[in-house]
Amino acid sequence: MYGWRARIGHISPSRGDTMVHEFYQLAPDGVMFLNTTGQIRKLDQQDLNKQYEQLESAAKDLVEAGAHVILLGGGPIFSGKGYEKAREICLKLEDELGVPVQTTICAAVDAMRSLSIRKVAIASPYEEEHNLKTKAFLEEAGFTVLYAKGLGIKKNSIIGNLPEYASYQLAKEAFYQAEDADCVYMPCGRWPTIRLIDVLERDMGKPAVSSTLATFWYAFAALKIQTPIKGFGMLLDSLGK
Repeated sequence: MYGWRARIGHISPSRGDTMVHEFYQLAPDGVMFLNTTGQIRKLDQQDLNKQYEQLESAAKDLVEAGAHVILLGGGPIFSGKGYEKAREICLKLEDELGVPVQTTICAAVDAMRSLSIRKVAIASPYEEEHNLKTKAFLEEAGFTVLYAKGLGIKKNSIIGNLPEYASYQLAKEAFYQAEDADCVYMPCGRWPTIRLIDVLERDMGKPAVSSTLATFWYAFAALKIQTPIKGFGMLLDSLGK
C-alpha cells in the first residue's frame, strides 16, 4: 500500500500540480500526498468564495481516503478572514474529522515561529490587494511585516507557468528592500519555489519560507516524521532537531 507511513491530505485552491510535483522531489519514503483539485481559476472574490464553500466536503473526502492530516490550501481564501478566524475554522474541522487540520498560511505562521522569525518581507505572485491582506494576517499573528512586493498576477494558470527563477528573483529583491528582515515569506503553492530555496538562503544569509515548504513541514511535524530533509532550506532541515 502506498502511504504506509503517512498520508497527507491537501485541498488545493486550484489545480495543485506544482505542489504535487514538488512534494515528490523531497518526500520521505512511505509518505503519500493526497491532493484535491479546487475551484479557483482567477483570484477574485467569487472564485474564492466558491472554493471556501467546498472545504468541508473536500476534507471529509480526504479523511475517507485515509488522510492523517488535512491542509487547507489557498492563502487568499483565509488572509482576508484574519488569523484568529482561520484558526477557528481549523479547530471546528478537527473536531468533526478527528485529524489535525491547518490552513497553509497558518502553517507558514507556525513554520516562521519555529525559526524564531519576527520581522518578515513578503514576495508573492499576487496583486496588491492580496499582499495587503497577507500583511495584515501576519501582523495579527504577531509578526512585523517590513515590505511586501507582488507580481500582480490574477490568473492562476499564469502563476503555475512562471519560471523557477521568478520566486528567487522577487524574494531576493523584497528581502533587500526590507531593512533588518529575519526572513522572506513566499505565499502561494502554485508557483515553483523549492529547488531554489537553498540558494536563496545562502545568498541572503537568512531563512526563506515558501507556502509549499511550510505546508510540507507542518504535515511532517504533525505526523511525527522527524528526519531532517537536506537541500531544501533551513525549515525542512530543522525537522527532528
